Amino acid sequence: MNKPFFQACIFDLDGVLVNTAHYHFLSWQQITNRWKVTFTEQDNESLKGLSREDSLSRLLHITGKQLTPAEREQTLIEKNELFRQYLTQMTPDDVLPGVTACLRFLKENHIRLAVASSSKNARMVLQKTELTPWFDVIVDGTEIEKAKPDPEVFLKAAARLNIQPHQAIVFEDAKAGVEAALAGGFCCVGVGQADILQQAHLIIPDFASISPSDLWISLSGLSADVKY
Repeated sequence: MNKPFFQACIFDLDGVLVNTAHYHFLSWQQITNRWKVTFTEQDNESLKGLSREDSLSRLLHITGKQLTPAEREQTLIEKNELFRQYLTQMTPDDVLPGVTACLRFLKENHIRLAVASSSKNARMVLQKTELTPWFDVIVDGTEIEKAKPDPEVFLKAAARLNIQPHQAIVFEDAKAGVEAALAGGFCCVGVGQADILQQAHLIIPDFASISPSDLWISLSGLSADVKY
C-alpha cells in the first residue's frame, strides 16, 4: 500500500463502531413513560452525539417537561443506571458489520487508532464488545469538560497519539460530532445519513458498504486533498 498522508484514525463509539442507540432510546423511554409524555425513536436521533446532560436538555425541550435542578440530577443518575443495565447484555455481536475488518486493515498498514467518545460508559462498552485491544488511545466522557460540538475529546485523543489534528481522520455518525471534528482541524468521515452529515469531507453509509482497501484509497486521497 502507498504511504498515506494521515497517521491515525479517531473513532466515535456509539453508532460508528457499536450499536448502542437503541439502548439509549429504551433507557430514556422508561423515564418518559413515567412522565407520561411521548418520546419516539425519531426523537432519539436528535440526541446522537450529545452528552448525557445535553441529551436531557434536548429531551426536556422535545417533551415540554420541566424539572427542578435536583430532579434533573436524579434523572441523569437514573438514565445512566438504566443504560448500564442494558450494556451488561452487550457482546461482540453488537459490533457493527465491517468494523473489525476495517480496524484490522488499518492496523496492518501501521495506522494508529483511537476512540474519542462523549460517553462516560465507553470503556465498559469497548470491554463488553472486546474492541479494547484494537486501540492505542481511548478518551471518554469522564476525561473532558466540554461535550461535542466542542472538539476537546478529539484534541485530547490527538495529543495522546502525539500527532497534530491534520494528521488524523475522525469517523463520526452525529452532526455535533462532525462539527467538533471540523472545529478541531481534523479531516472527517461521516458514517451514516448524508443529509445529516453533509458537512463531513467524506460520507459512507457504514463500514459494510465499502471494502477496507477501497476505504484506504478514499482516505489517502481525502487526507491529501483537504485544505486546512
